[in-house]
Amino acid sequence: FGSRREHLVTREVALLVFVPWICYVLLLLVFALPPPGVFASVFALICWAGTLLAAGISYDFQKRHGSPFYKLLTLTVLLSCTAGPLVGHHIFVTEMSCYWMHQSGVTYKGVAPSSSPDAYQDAGIIDFSDGSNLDLRRVLGSRPVGSTTTYCIAPIMDSSASNRVHFFAADVDCCEPRRSFVCGDAAKPSARTGVVLPAHSSSYNAKRWQHFYNAAAQAAEVYGWNLPERPIFVRWFDDAEAVQSALLHQGLVEAFIQCFVGLCASSIVAMWLHWSLAYYARGAESKKQTSRRAHNNSCC
Repeated sequence: FGSRREHLVTREVALLVFVPWICYVLLLLVFALPPPGVFASVFALICWAGTLLAAGISYDFQKRHGSPFYKLLTLTVLLSCTAGPLVGHHIFVTEMSCYWMHQSGVTYKGVAPSSSPDAYQDAGIIDFSDGSNLDLRRVLGSRPVGSTTTYCIAPIMDSSASNRVHFFAADVDCCEPRRSFVCGDAAKPSARTGVVLPAHSSSYNAKRWQHFYNAAAQAAEVYGWNLPERPIFVRWFDDAEAVQSALLHQGLVEAFIQCFVGLCASSIVAMWLHWSLAYYARGAESKKQTSRRAHNNSCC
């Protein structure tokens, strides 16, 4: 009987660990990795509905059998239905949205920095013309009030004498307020490729773009530039393909880490819930036995 009970406990703990974790991993991946679009959204909603159905089945078992184990399983699956989409959406917004934008965006070659930025608003990658370079004497780092992030910009210039700047190299936490711009491959003279920073692919990217625009507006006041309504901000690199691979790698690594964190959290929660249930069950059984003994003694 003891070995059979031990087997049941092991099975229950395993179900409490792996069923919610599998639901969490499934939802995290379908919300984080696929490209944006109707098909991906519909597929993610179908997966989410499937995990809710699993929680409903577990709840139905609980009603039919009265086992508190199924109540715990239902609760943990519902937690996974909430955590998986939230974490997956965060990974998509911060990592994968840029990758998919660059994959679907247009690549322009031989673009002069003095060109109007309006013609390149759909760009994913811009290869600037020979002679283009960063003006590292007129950089600016802006830190919004209450933030710990410095938004760094440097103008992309060519030989034409103009006080109108249309394109900026930009990144975060890689410069001093007005010097030492070391973002991307700024130190490489051969670098002439910009990976465009999206302005509309997500609320996170839109907010970040606005911070870069505010930094460019401050720089325009300091250095006497004329700033267009929609300047283009790029991350400055020598090899754009390597940057795209790095973005994909970062997204996959982040997803793997969050899946592992989810497994650890699921294991801890499952063992804690099962231990708590066993503890209270033993307490209830002990009270019942004490009450029975007291009743027997009173009868005698």
